[in-house]
Amino acid sequence: MAHQHFATRVPQLQARLAGTFSIATALTLGFGLFTVTLVRWLLLRDVSFSIALKLFAFVSVSFMLCSAVVTALTCIVLPSPGWTFLPAILVLLILLIGIAIMFHWPTLTIGKLSLKFPTLSCSFAMLSWTLIDTVAMAGVIYVLLPSGADISFAAFLPIFL
Repeated sequence: MAHQHFATRVPQLQARLAGTFSIATALTLGFGLFTVTLVRWLLLRDVSFSIALKLFAFVSVSFMLCSAVVTALTCIVLPSPGWTFLPAILVLLILLIGIAIMFHWPTLTIGKLSLKFPTLSCSFAMLSWTLIDTVAMAGVIYVLLPSGADISFAAFLPIFL
């Protein structure tokens, strides 16, 4: 999705493999910004270092924003502590404002900085993949809980997030 957004013309399989290897390397070695950008740049010969850095920023920021939305929806839909309801509503209101801004100004220019927002279909895809990723992570941790832990997955997911 990030490669489509930046029109890098990197074949989809190559982009996925480079992204997978760069994130795996960063999770193993640390130094996320440096490691992800460097590995992606080394694996994608036709992509400049600045584009590799933009890809990293796009993926990181979009995952964080989508994680906030997934967490907010989870806290509203599933049983969660009462204090989480108001922040979750606030996140969803900010999401609606963000969608309105994306429609009204698909490219936002602040001084010399120009930000092109992703399309609605790209945003929905990122949100879907974030949901799958976070539920899968929670599922792995849930399965590894000690046998004496008496908690349903629906109650565990908001705690995990």
